Amino acid sequence: MNRRRQVFVHMPDFSGLPFGPNGLTLLEVLIALFVLIVAVLGLISVIPLAARGVEEAVKADRTQVCGLTGMYTLASREILSQADGMKHRICSPYAWADVLLRPMVPTTNTPLDARQGYAIDPWLIAQTAEYYLNGNNQVIDPGFQYLDRFPYRPPVTSPGDDWYWPELTLKRVTLLAPMSLHQGVVAQKGMWLRVFRAEDDLATGDPLDGSDRPTLIFNFGGGTRPLRAGAHGHYSWLATVSSEDPPDPQRGNLLPLQGPRRYRLAVVVFHKRSLLTPVQYDGIGPSGQPTTEEPAPETPPERTVVATVLGSVTGTVTLKLVVPPARSGYLENIPAGTWVMLTGWNPIWDRAVHEWYKVISVGEVYTEGVNVVREITAIGREWPIDPTTGWCLRDRASAEYRDFNGDGQFPDVQVCLFDGVVGVYWTTMEVF
Repeated sequence: MNRRRQVFVHMPDFSGLPFGPNGLTLLEVLIALFVLIVAVLGLISVIPLAARGVEEAVKADRTQVCGLTGMYTLASREILSQADGMKHRICSPYAWADVLLRPMVPTTNTPLDARQGYAIDPWLIAQTAEYYLNGNNQVIDPGFQYLDRFPYRPPVTSPGDDWYWPELTLKRVTLLAPMSLHQGVVAQKGMWLRVFRAEDDLATGDPLDGSDRPTLIFNFGGGTRPLRAGAHGHYSWLATVSSEDPPDPQRGNLLPLQGPRRYRLAVVVFHKRSLLTPVQYDGIGPSGQPTTEEPAPETPPERTVVATVLGSVTGTVTLKLVVPPARSGYLENIPAGTWVMLTGWNPIWDRAVHEWYKVISVGEVYTEGVNVVREITAIGREWPIDPTTGWCLRDRASAEYRDFNGDGQFPDVQVCLFDGVVGVYWTTMEVF
């Protein structure tokens, strides 16, 4: 006879727990989803920042390559030796005199005045040659005179204006072969394009098929065989040069022809540099009369501002940029990380001083009286402001500090602003 055994299973009591035996409540699921969504959104927000970081790293890398390449190019091609008249003459197509031009150094081995700093900028000169010069070496646009200086002189000013000192700007020059000016500029246009522009940002075209990789674009040079890989050429450079030698007791600021000469060399790297110049928008026609064909932009790519030095300590200088309302656009497009060139006058050596500074802080634009003002902080070389030996602007007659921008404060300096400057590499170079 079979007996049935009864088995009793003891079930736990879930009544005291926050959830029942069947799982989570709807509220708990919603809270978990909310936390998950916040985490995913945080992760997604990091992706653009990471992409931005990679972009900035690539930009910094290409800037360094372009800048160091420019410095090595100046040294290997002995361009500075050519510039000071020891080997070849360096010429500016914007300073016209007599038949063709007045070179910065009239003849080979002529002493160079150390006060005359210059900017080696063949690319801009070659790119704009057709605007001011025809095939017969005739000037077809009077605006060429504004490009003789670096930064170029705005057409709305006249020499001697308090806010603009041509004496503090650099001579803009190019290197020419022994040929006519127009032939030299046009014929060497392609060469300067390759020397003063980086070509490591290769150009690619759209793929033929959706599954293919982008195709590399080649430059054929008018033939059927590719000459070299195409490039966007967003990175370009120029060089500013000024003498570091003190005046000679007997020769003054004339540099000696024999022996080494020291130069303060700065290679300035641009990203997507604007080639817009006063020749293209200066509002002056071939007849020399004002026109309104192409009005000047509110923010020229090269411009000068008189700034008050609020402080200068251990290589950090705080500046108050002051402009009248008509030039309020000059204070736009000054992002942190860009570079500016400070210019002043060294009263001991009796010559202009040009130094590059990196902007690390930019204030808001505001009005002060009738002027428009913006404050910036930059780092670079020590800028002396001593009333006796400082490099700031001085009265042309008394050689003393005075207020040039009308803000009631001094000392003042001239600040040169440029669009697209992403790096400056400088050194002191000896030229034999």
